[in-house]
Amino acid sequence: MKYVKGVVAWFWWVGVAALPYLHLSIESEFRELIGCPPKGECYELGAEMLLSFDLFLYFLVIWLWPVCFWKLLVQHVLRTLRTI
Repeated sequence: MKYVKGVVAWFWWVGVAALPYLHLSIESEFRELIGCPPKGECYELGAEMLLSFDLFLYFLVIWLWPVCFWKLLVQHVLRTLRTI
């Protein structure tokens, strides 16, 4: 049961680390839906929401990826070193 819990936790943190990619795909789909060009500025109605999308994406990357890195790699390495 201990190993199953470890595998489930590992998949959980990998899923959490993938959230910024999911958010980016939702943002690009929204950009396409309102008629914005793929690159550059967008002056269509609803484009002001893209700024909040970008800010939320930066928040996800800055906050979630270090936590996921810690949970997936560093914590495991420290636990392994403690047993040696």
